[in-house]
Amino acid sequence: MWRVASGFYRDVLGFEVREDAGVAEAVSGPARFRLGNVGHWPCDWETPRPVGSGVAFLQTADIAAARAAILARGGAPSEIERVNWIKMQMFEIRDPDGNVLWFGQSYHQEEDPAERRGLRQALPELPFDNVPAAVAYYRDVLGFHINYQQDDLGVMDRDAITILLIARTKQHNGIGSFEVYVDDADSLYVE
Repeated sequence: MWRVASGFYRDVLGFEVREDAGVAEAVSGPARFRLGNVGHWPCDWETPRPVGSGVAFLQTADIAAARAAILARGGAPSEIERVNWIKMQMFEIRDPDGNVLWFGQSYHQEEDPAERRGLRQALPELPFDNVPAAVAYYRDVLGFHINYQQDDLGVMDRDAITILLIARTKQHNGIGSFEVYVDDADSLYVE
């Protein structure tokens, strides 16, 4: 099934796909998806989530152009909607496994045609039993800033990285993970 998914990420979403030894990596700017023979969305390996339960948020500089490009390449994205609680214009598309990919653009983002690069950022979800404690940890220990917070959600920013700290529910019950590429790991460790 991963070959179908890699074709979707390449042909419909416009990612560069690199295949090696039974796995593929779909890359567009800083966004990276690993596709392989796992058969479920990576999470807590002892209690994996079923196929189609993954959600990824991708930020783009031009939401209308991103949607039009996906349509032109044969994709079936939803209409663009305003999502007020995160102050973004968003559309959704599902990959061949049924995982949800949200593409978004901030309401307040200045549009500069010279800087249009397509995808700009992934927005991972990390489930927690205690979201306020997780928000405090990411703020106080890891140096993130609070973009938005409520009891069951924390939107956290640091440099070009934004993450969602979400409440653990039946739908979101695994262990989330994401990778961050840094310029100077030693300085970050010291901080």
